[in-house]
Amino acid sequence: MRLEERRKKVEEMRLEVTSVIRSRSAHEGIWRSSFKGEGYEFAGVREFMVGDKTKKIHRPSLLKTGELFIREDHTSRQLKVFLFIDVSPSMCSEKVQDIVDTAAAIIISAAQYWGAPVGGVLFDEEIRGIIRPSYDRQQLERILEKVWSAHENARGKKRKTDFPNAFSHLAYIPLRSLVFF
Repeated sequence: MRLEERRKKVEEMRLEVTSVIRSRSAHEGIWRSSFKGEGYEFAGVREFMVGDKTKKIHRPSLLKTGELFIREDHTSRQLKVFLFIDVSPSMCSEKVQDIVDTAAAIIISAAQYWGAPVGGVLFDEEIRGIIRPSYDRQQLERILEKVWSAHENARGKKRKTDFPNAFSHLAYIPLRSLVFF
């Protein structure tokens, strides 16, 4: 498949994923923070403790029970999404590349729709490329261009996949990140 055909197919997948997400989830996001604290979305109430901010007192609970309760909200911590993509020669067939393109398009489009920055790590027996997380709409194309380039460079070479090496780079991924292999 030519490069222009690939780009067109990826853009079609992006549009399809976005329309499916919009039609099925009109009211809430897919990632809810597990942390409670400063935020906008109500998480619940708890008993007042010394040191709590008085502006966080939940007035309806105070009026109903006569006791002090504090409003807790879900914090707005953004997940970062990382794709670890194997670019070894065994992944260079047309069929496998189509699967990688499709999976990347779905994951990146969904993450971008919900406002999460997306980055990537390309690996085989060593790390071949690192793409910093970005909110940019062009990130899908940027990641896939690097994957396609890495596949072209890998053709005919004797490289193997080194998963332990790739896993060791997970230590450099920020906490509260979503990682796909």
